[in-house]
Amino acid sequence: MVKKLSGDAPIAIKQGIAWMPDIGAKITFGKSTTTEPTQGLEKSPIGSGSDDVAAWGDANDLPNKWELEVESDNTLTDAIDKSLDFLYGVGLECGYEIVENNERIFVPEITTETEEFFEHPMTIFAFAQMLRDYKIHGLPVPELVISDDMMMVNALPAAHFRWSKQDANGWINFGYFNRNWSLGHKSTTLETRKIAVYDPMIDTIEGVRASTLRNMIYRVPIPTHRTYYPLPPVYSAKTSKWLDIKLKLTESFFYSLENQMSPKYHIEVDEKYMQVKYKKRWEKADEKEIEAIMLEELSHFHKMLHGTNNTGKNVITTKRIENLIKKEYSSWTFNKLDGTVYESGHLDLMREAESQIRQSGGIDKTLQGAGQGSGMGAGSGSDKREAFNIKMSTANRHLKPILQVFDLALAYNNMKGPKGQKLKVRVVTPYLQTQNNVTPNKRETATKP
Repeated sequence: MVKKLSGDAPIAIKQGIAWMPDIGAKITFGKSTTTEPTQGLEKSPIGSGSDDVAAWGDANDLPNKWELEVESDNTLTDAIDKSLDFLYGVGLECGYEIVENNERIFVPEITTETEEFFEHPMTIFAFAQMLRDYKIHGLPVPELVISDDMMMVNALPAAHFRWSKQDANGWINFGYFNRNWSLGHKSTTLETRKIAVYDPMIDTIEGVRASTLRNMIYRVPIPTHRTYYPLPPVYSAKTSKWLDIKLKLTESFFYSLENQMSPKYHIEVDEKYMQVKYKKRWEKADEKEIEAIMLEELSHFHKMLHGTNNTGKNVITTKRIENLIKKEYSSWTFNKLDGTVYESGHLDLMREAESQIRQSGGIDKTLQGAGQGSGMGAGSGSDKREAFNIKMSTANRHLKPILQVFDLALAYNNMKGPKGQKLKVRVVTPYLQTQNNVTPNKRETATKP
């Protein structure tokens, strides 16, 4: 069945051909000659259609590996964490809009039903999980949990989720959930959970009500040129190599510090000492035997010089004098091998790597405490306040596609305003200023959406 997207409804003439009354044109739908099918106006009913899994990365484990890389870098995790704080704000609220004096005003709707919905642990978890996956993977995965008269919103971790491949008309019909993709599990593996997809670009509430399914994946429309899995901006920390540079520098610092804390020595031994100690064994030793004797001596010195048990202990050596040449010889001579913790310029490179990684997370330097100086325009409090307010004021384009799944749930649950107004969901956003009064731009110290 051909479904209406916008304007006057298209009229199906025959398979693959439709008449568009609003533009007076006949259009044809068919398979694209490119690798991926072109998206058309036809879609299989929810829960049917193509179901071959689309791999995420060459080995279908790209997001799983990326999670481990994120966890291993403190700069990246901190940037992501701060960005999530900005997006989450003070939490969710729902309400309706009215117009007064030609100005749009949002009125919160606070009832027992809305409070129970938004304070439910599933709702709180779902919003936090979706924001995290949006930031780290570019792919929030909300799950609609449906009963006869109620819809709740859950969320699945994106790293364990995969889409099915597109059908002939370019639509994705299923999603798959499995925590062991990196172990080679498939869509047909017993542990894999197969879930139908609700696509807000074409599916409707009526289609959900008509279905007997109790779980669906809501496909959040994320703008991207990629067919299945977007790459979030934060992934540029990897593609730009700055994450690898910081890792190599960190490893270099670690090994250099370990060498500093575990002193190494060049030990010179008088040959007379070796002759006295090893006697004929030394005199008759070939190259292999000399190496064995040297290793025995090293083992002896190692026991004396290393380990916490030998801290503070003394070493005694003997000397002999060659009167003919007026020179002293010690039985043992210890020469410590010194090294530096870092090479010149490495710390500057480390700071640059951290700055670039923060930038990939979308965090202003002043909000990371990286600004230099204390004056205006140099990392001062006003810089931090303005950077914070700009970030909060421009967050809506990230939030709106995600919040629409909650709008769908409210509509399905028949939750409305006191006069039947449509309820909308938004994030309560904090703004900062220096005084507790209303400024010309109406920014307040209290939280506001």
